[in-house]
Amino acid sequence: MQVSEVTSSNAMEKEGFVRCIKKSEDYRVNINRITTDRHVSISSCMDKEHRNKKHQYDIWHVSKWVVKQLTKKAKLKGNEDFFPWIQSISNHLWWSAASCNGDVELLREKWRSVLHHIVNKHSWKDSKLFHRCSHPKLTLEQMKTAWLKPGTSGHIALEEVVLNSKLLKDMAKLREFCHTGELEVYHSMLLKYCPKREHFSYPRMLVRTQLVALDNNANTKREQAKVKSGDHAGTARYKTCYPKGSKHWVVKNISDKKNYTFRTNLMHDVVCSFTEDLPLQPTLPNLPKNIAKYPAPTKQELLQKHKSRFKNLDP
Repeated sequence: MQVSEVTSSNAMEKEGFVRCIKKSEDYRVNINRITTDRHVSISSCMDKEHRNKKHQYDIWHVSKWVVKQLTKKAKLKGNEDFFPWIQSISNHLWWSAASCNGDVELLREKWRSVLHHIVNKHSWKDSKLFHRCSHPKLTLEQMKTAWLKPGTSGHIALEEVVLNSKLLKDMAKLREFCHTGELEVYHSMLLKYCPKREHFSYPRMLVRTQLVALDNNANTKREQAKVKSGDHAGTARYKTCYPKGSKHWVVKNISDKKNYTFRTNLMHDVVCSFTEDLPLQPTLPNLPKNIAKYPAPTKQELLQKHKSRFKNLDP
């Protein structure tokens, strides 16, 4: 869709979402669950118009919001103590959603338990379902961790984020532990076929997008590669990398080589289309020439209205 069809790019996201659902249903796709970010308009649309469908939030987007709020508070004077805990708190949110077994109350209690753990308190009685940390008994080295003290500025700031009413309410849409990692991989591949710094006509953009879909569907869910020879034959392969977001060295899985047989099949179909005299040109929509919402005035009218902030000064 074109941005000129709606009032803003924000409204464009909701309108595109509505059209995607309608088109999917027109193709008789049975939609059981939809996973989105916390876009307010889309959430409202789901509550009002699609109550028969499950709506879940992407855990990555919620975790990103939590990290952003914690980082903002950790930069304030007196709150520096919980800055090293931010990544662990984000990991705790992921673990809480992954291990709640669809029980939203258990999810909330596990999430709130971080307020106990962070002050070196690993069992408590102020909850109904979750009463102690799930980690093994801490070693002497782990006991030397820089724990927070209850009632300090840093602990109070952490409480404000953990007990945020909107966040606790939204956890009802985290209980199925949905994340859009595979979609992010698809978007990353889309930028290789359709880089944003290059302009493509509509037919070329359409074809390139179709190629991305073929490539993605042929190579999604690849198995992890294994060492083929040597002393470590049969073990899983990893690579080291340094993400600019986390700024920590980590290891990532190495997947099996990609399968490109779809290209051969595609070339075969193209040749068959020529020999059988089948149409190859896609049906093009009626696209506007630009994003303007009203016709352009004449150049002379624009020149009469034109004013420059720069004056021609004699040397």
